[in-house]
Amino acid sequence: QSGVSRLPPREGFMPRLKHYWRGMKRPARLALVSLAAAVVASPFALVAATRVTPVQFAQPLFVVAGDIELPRDLTPQWLLDEFKVALRDEIGQVYVIGAIGADPRTTVYSPGAMPEWPTVPEQVFNVSLVCDVTLCVLDLHRASDDGERRSAQGILLSGMSLERWRDMVHARVRELNP
Repeated sequence: QSGVSRLPPREGFMPRLKHYWRGMKRPARLALVSLAAAVVASPFALVAATRVTPVQFAQPLFVVAGDIELPRDLTPQWLLDEFKVALRDEIGQVYVIGAIGADPRTTVYSPGAMPEWPTVPEQVFNVSLVCDVTLCVLDLHRASDDGERRSAQGILLSGMSLERWRDMVHARVRELNP
């Protein structure tokens, strides 16, 4: 009725795209832009979700002097395991290089399909716990491959529950990874 042709232009990609874009209503345009953004962002999200940080643990220092009342389950292995749980909460997936704190391999690969795991750690962690008669000092230390070093300490009193110990480890790990 208006005398204007609604046929798409015959030549060129951009004129056709502009023609179809103008013919779409606003919700359809929004849906198309959202779909395009999701298609572009999904590879980056996939890489970020599957990134594994290689880490290494030094031999934990666990010194208990005197007759301090500690939770029964508190061992160097428990401390290291809690540290790894807190670390995974903070930085995502980790791959432990070395024998200390290494996770057991639970995946069986066919010959030739074994993934190439990193051999140089990005971060090295030290876990120390020194206890006196009335209190314990928890010291966590992180050294990155870029030269950055950070430490976090916490004081725990005799008779504290294992849950308070767990909370202290998690809080100190959060301080190590800003």
